[in-house]
Formats: sequence, structure tokens, C-alpha cells
Amino acid sequence: MLFQTIDIFTEETPFKERGSPWKWIIDPIDGTANYIHQYPCFCVSIGLEVEGEVILGVVYNPLLDELFHAEKGGVLF
Repeated sequence: MLFQTIDIFTEETPFKERGSPWKWIIDPIDGTANYIHQYPCFCVSIGLEVEGEVILGVVYNPLLDELFHAEKGGVLF
């Protein structure tokens, strides 16, 4: 399956490269120190890299229910 071979890079787990041209870059709690100290300024950050080039980025602030996104070279939505 395609999804079993896509690389996933996160802060929390060691990176095991599978040789895919696709790589998801995920930080489930971007602003961990803020979160730990109950400072309400943190988010979830996700990026997509294809063949070494980041082409997509998404940031979600769960406390304010705000979603930001960007796509290289165009409008995503």
C-alpha cells in the first residue's frame, strides 16, 4: 500500500526512512513548553515534503479553532 511506504518525521519518534519521495513532517504539539506550563499558545503543525521540497503546510490552533494552510505555488482552498 502507498501509505505504508510514505516517510513520517516527527519530534517524538526516531525517524526511519523508507525511501519514499513523500515525507509528512508532523509536530503534534508545536509549543510543547507552553502546553506543559498551561500557557494557551500552542498548535499542531503538519508539512508535506515531496522529493526534498516542502509543498504544503498546515497549522491548527485547537484553543481558538483556527486553521492556517499554504501550498507552494498556489491556493490550496
